[in-house]
Amino acid sequence: RPFRFSFEKEPEGFGQSSEFVYGPRTSVVAILTQDDIPEITPSNLTLSAARENEITLTWNPPVGKETNGEITGYQLLCYQDLDNTTEFEALVDISVATIRSLEASKSYMCKVRAGTSAGFGEEFSDTTLVTTCPENTNRISASSPCIANAGFFLTTDGEAKPCESEVSEVALSSSACSTSGLSVTDLDLEAGFWRASVSDFQEILPCPRAAFCQKTSAVSPGEPESVQCSENHRGTYCFSCEEGFSLSLLDGCRECTETTLKDHQSNFVILLVCLGMFILFCLSFVGVAAWRSINSSSTGFCNNIIEKLNFGAFSVKLRILESFLQVLFAFQVVLYIDAPSSFITDILNSIANLDLGLLAYSFRVECAVPLNHYASLLLYTLPPILLCFLMYVLYRTFTRLKNSEHLKKELQQESFNVLFIVSFFIYPGVSRAIFSTFACEDFQSRGNETDYLYKSALRADYRISCAMSVERVFWVVFASVMVVVYPVGIIGVYSYFLRRYNNSIGEEKARLTKLLRDLIYPYRKNRFWFESYELCRKLVQTSGVALCLGYGRKAATVVALNLSVLFFLVVLSLDPYKSTFDYFFSLFTMVLLIFSTQLDTWFDSIDCDEECRASKSADAFFLMVLLATLVGFICGLLEYHAEKRQLNYSLSSIFSSSTFALTVLPMDDTEDPELEQKRLKHTDEIDEYRQRNEKLLLEIAKQKQLNSDLRDKLEQNGDNGISI
Repeated sequence: RPFRFSFEKEPEGFGQSSEFVYGPRTSVVAILTQDDIPEITPSNLTLSAARENEITLTWNPPVGKETNGEITGYQLLCYQDLDNTTEFEALVDISVATIRSLEASKSYMCKVRAGTSAGFGEEFSDTTLVTTCPENTNRISASSPCIANAGFFLTTDGEAKPCESEVSEVALSSSACSTSGLSVTDLDLEAGFWRASVSDFQEILPCPRAAFCQKTSAVSPGEPESVQCSENHRGTYCFSCEEGFSLSLLDGCRECTETTLKDHQSNFVILLVCLGMFILFCLSFVGVAAWRSINSSSTGFCNNIIEKLNFGAFSVKLRILESFLQVLFAFQVVLYIDAPSSFITDILNSIANLDLGLLAYSFRVECAVPLNHYASLLLYTLPPILLCFLMYVLYRTFTRLKNSEHLKKELQQESFNVLFIVSFFIYPGVSRAIFSTFACEDFQSRGNETDYLYKSALRADYRISCAMSVERVFWVVFASVMVVVYPVGIIGVYSYFLRRYNNSIGEEKARLTKLLRDLIYPYRKNRFWFESYELCRKLVQTSGVALCLGYGRKAATVVALNLSVLFFLVVLSLDPYKSTFDYFFSLFTMVLLIFSTQLDTWFDSIDCDEECRASKSADAFFLMVLLATLVGFICGLLEYHAEKRQLNYSLSSIFSSSTFALTVLPMDDTEDPELEQKRLKHTDEIDEYRQRNEKLLLEIAKQKQLNSDLRDKLEQNGDNGISI
């Protein structure tokens, strides 16, 4: 470039100065040196977003002369193993990059380096540890957790579940998963569902009584327990009531007003009166038997009516129908608990099982008396024991008034008949009530203990906690004693007497045949033990299936189906009944029980929702009751007419063997005086024979009465050794 400078001679020199001047500048020439690889790395490598199989990271570009040129790109490397055997690379020209094809819920170590036209730098940035999200989740920043995508919700284990899954599609409301970022605690439950834990989706369960859980709500820690229940309901499965309300299985929690309290007190008095009348009715059989024996009277008025009605053709059918109803109503409670109950079905169930607890609920006495499973257990177990005690008192009283062997036998016979009828009615129901005292539902199966609203409850009555306490220990001990008295004791008594009957001979055989006639007369001689088998069958089909409910309703349904088929095959192969009509009717009821276990499969085939299932299951059970009753009545009528025809055939045989033979005279339209005369003659002979037969029957009855009077007099005089 132009410049000017001058220099001077030193003082000792020439003593003059010189000046040099340069010319104009040349044109400017730009010279650029070649780039080198950067000597500095990017900084602040940070995770900005993550999904189940990809991550996005950002960083700050390097600045300063150490870049050794212009930054043209970046290389991002992520690897899962320390030995770098599996690397995921992304090459970008900006300070953000996404790595894809990663594994869900895995940790990766990532680093980045910058590059110029000369290549990438030798040094990478500091390593950053990042983690991918679980499936169907995402994260929007490094500091935020993974959240569920829209249409999914996040469990406490970090797993995202779809709202359309098999479990949740009926439990969640239609708008529950319309947004992303939902967790299990944020879900709104559909009406009819209930949760035991605020964090465990597996504990979102259908309410046994859907009407008690008719509220769409989410449950969070610290909220009241009634937030997910219908009005005035709270507690486990919303079975408990608010203060001042009482639970009715028909209507839920009802307010106990002063008027309602008086009505329930009156109903309770009526229930006690009915119970007392039933006990007196049972005792009256023993009393009438004693009175007849003491006064040496003949067959009573009631027995005459029964004989005239010829009720024998229907008695076994009624027993088969009763056994069918006991098992059917047990299946309805266990397998189809959502089926709506009504006053009629509850009354039928109470009569079929002599369930005083259910009868008390039907009469609505809950405001006057706090009814729960423990109270029902008392109502089930104590009255039969009281009845046995009163019958023993009557026996001791009458035998002291008249010390007669005949009286003792009569009292023993009537007492055994009454106890057989009572045990036949109560056995399945009381056994199921006793065993239900031990069956608890444990909600705290997993997860954080503090997240569980409820720990455990009695499956037979969710108002009762199974937590160990003095009250709980007492009732467990009481139920254990009742197991010996009822499920084990009744079968033991039946088996003992039937075994004695089978091993006895002579007079002992005749006495036991009369004593056990209600146990053995429906069955063939080599099937005398079948009544004990029937008790075991009903015990397994009621109590056994109820206990299987702890493994889920589907498991209980499978067990009920297999048992029903098994018992059907047993009856089919053994053919235990004397009457063919009884055998057919028993098989028919077994088929109905098999069908009753498969109602859910039928509902699935017709695409039936929960409300449809509840309604149709109630209709199906009621229809099966009507159908079984109708078929039993028809079988009874057919057997009655068959017995009547057999009796007429026997009488005809008697008439034919008499001194005057009866001939069947043909009917003809032509008038024949001789035939008409023969017909009139035979008609007169038949009438005469019938009159003589009636006189003989009267003479036999009088002779029986004289023999009875003579026997009583001999016993009173102590001449028991004389044979009559």
